[in-house]
Amino acid sequence: ADQVHVIVGVDDLSVNIRYMKGSLVYLRAETNPPLRCMMYSSLPPPHGEEETLARAADATNDDDAEGGAKGDMPAGPAKVLDASDASPDLVRAVLRCLDEDPSSTSDDCKADDPDSVATWRSKRVKDTLTETYGTYWHVVHDAKPFGAAVSVSQPGRKVLCVRGKHSYLVWRHSASRKSVLDIFFRQMRLDLPRLRRVARLSFLVVCSIYAVWYRAMCDDDAGEASSANSSSSRKGVIAGAEPTLTRYLCVAGEKAAPFAGVLLAVLFAFSSGGVASTIGARYARAFSKRKPKTA
Repeated sequence: ADQVHVIVGVDDLSVNIRYMKGSLVYLRAETNPPLRCMMYSSLPPPHGEEETLARAADATNDDDAEGGAKGDMPAGPAKVLDASDASPDLVRAVLRCLDEDPSSTSDDCKADDPDSVATWRSKRVKDTLTETYGTYWHVVHDAKPFGAAVSVSQPGRKVLCVRGKHSYLVWRHSASRKSVLDIFFRQMRLDLPRLRRVARLSFLVVCSIYAVWYRAMCDDDAGEASSANSSSSRKGVIAGAEPTLTRYLCVAGEKAAPFAGVLLAVLFAFSSGGVASTIGARYARAFSKRKPKTA
């Protein structure tokens, strides 16, 4: 099963993330204070990036092992709240980004709006870490308290910092790569409602066309005679096989009608109603009540 990240806050959440299609759930509880809960799964890394990420992680771990330190940490306004699962290099990189201020002429940020500045810093953190270590980095920030239960790809890849009123949670996680078969079945589950709808409508169209053909070709002797006369005036293999094929389809229709009626009833019993369901139910009743044609 895919690992799920859960974030809970007391206001609308500010996040900078990428998530797997169909995995995002956002819940709102109008309590006092109001609660917001977001759940999602990470994307797998792009093809060929696993080795790059592994080398970057090894290099970072080597730097940490050499004792590079807490002494050269940035001494700006940004502070560390929790670095129990963070490497010194990660802490330094995040603090440097949070210590920066946007230009007053920046088009991406309103320098006089604290929330806009916080969003700019969040993006700056993610872009810097992505450029240094690769995807996928997740950043959540808010001026109000929030909690998070998240997974990390490896130790030393999660840190919680604060600057001003805004707290920033930064971590890295990518999902394990799925096989082609797993991706296929996942997509099937996501598309199942649409596939059921297409199957119902397609079967209804086929039954409708066959019902019209059956009424014209099998219901009366006049129709059969007309078909025989028209086919006798034509030559060729297809024209010669048409009477036999018509007789076969007429007999098959009589035997298959009850099953078609039951299948139509079942398909449209689980539909959401509407014109298509009404038509389907009508054809189901008509097929079920049809009496076999006697010679």
